Amino acid sequence: MSGITPNYRSIRQLLQGRSFSIDEYQREYKWERGNVEELITDLLTTFSNEYRDGHTAADTASYDEYFLGSIIVTKRGTKSFLVDGQQRLTSLTLLLIHLYRVATVLGLGAVPTLQPLIHSDVRGQAKFNLDIQERVPVLRALFEGEDFDTTARDESLQTMVSRYRDIEEMNLQDELG
Repeated sequence: MSGITPNYRSIRQLLQGRSFSIDEYQREYKWERGNVEELITDLLTTFSNEYRDGHTAADTASYDEYFLGSIIVTKRGTKSFLVDGQQRLTSLTLLLIHLYRVATVLGLGAVPTLQPLIHSDVRGQAKFNLDIQERVPVLRALFEGEDFDTTARDESLQTMVSRYRDIEEMNLQDELG
């Protein structure tokens, strides 16, 4: 039996160029508005405690880290499966999609940094970091700024759209502008 070896990673190291799936036994995406708001508030507070007028993107390399929590992954063949952390990674992906969309509209230079955290180009096709077959259509619609009809859809898809709308209502563009 092999032990668990912790590997501390930044969000970029965790997500860029990687994709994750989940096993059938995993629960639905169930985070509520309060969970997403707490995550975003924690991230903003950690950043705000360090940021000073005149700081550049390069200055952020020395900022305090935020511990997102444990993400437990198992690898079978060429696929990585989330054992723990699915709720956080799904919420983080929704946040990244929103930030990508806002940065695109505002013409910010963060677009090329955000895009590979959401999906990678695999032979000319976008493969989302959450490569969960039934969730890809909602991720694609949100990424492309399209409506997604949740009527008669499973709980995870309905919740993903609801949490994305909650993130939109937080007016994060004020923080980016």
